[in-house]
Amino acid sequence: MLEELCPFGYAVGTDLSSVAIQLCQTRGLRTVLFADGIQLPFSDASFDCISAMDVLEHIADDGAVLRECYRVCATGGVLSITVPALRWLWTTRDDRLAHRRRYHRNDLMMAARQAGFEVVQCSYYTVCMFIPFAALVVWDRIFGRKPDIKQDVPMIPGWLNNILLRVLIMEQWLMQWVNFPVGVSLFCLLHKV
Repeated sequence: MLEELCPFGYAVGTDLSSVAIQLCQTRGLRTVLFADGIQLPFSDASFDCISAMDVLEHIADDGAVLRECYRVCATGGVLSITVPALRWLWTTRDDRLAHRRRYHRNDLMMAARQAGFEVVQCSYYTVCMFIPFAALVVWDRIFGRKPDIKQDVPMIPGWLNNILLRVLIMEQWLMQWVNFPVGVSLFCLLHKV
C-alpha cells in the first residue's frame, strides 16, 4: 500500500510487526515506523490523508484508534478504512488472522462519528464474493465442518483471479453512485471537518 501512495506525496507507514517493517525496508521503503495505532508518533493534524486497510478489526479498542486518527488528521483531511464485514460470516480465517470482530455498516459509521469524523461514504464491497462466501459459511455450519485453518482460502487459477479483479474494479467504479447493501468487506471514507 505504501508503494502505491508514494507517488502522491510524502507517505508514512506504521506497523506493530517488525517482520512487516523489515519487509518494507528490503523493498526500499524507508518511511515505515514501529507504532501502535492508539499512540501514533505524529503531531496533531500531521496528515491530509490516512489509510487504515484491514487494521481496526485487529485492535481491542477500535474507537481509540479512530480518535487517534482524528487527532493526526488535518482539518479537511480524510481517513479511508476497510474492514471485514458481517459478524455471521466469521470463519477460521478470522481466527487465523487474529481478528477481534467483523463489522456491520451502522456500527462502523457510529464508531467513526463518535471519534469526530463525518461519514462521506460507507459501503459493503467484494459483493461478487458474498454469495459464494456466505454459502460456504452456511454449508460448513450445517455440516459441522471445521476447515483446516491453513486451507481456508483455496488457491484459484490465474485466469479466474483476473476475472475477479476486473469485477472488483467494476464494483469500485459503481461505488461512486451506489452503497452496496451487502458484501464480504466494508469500505468507509471519513472526513475531518
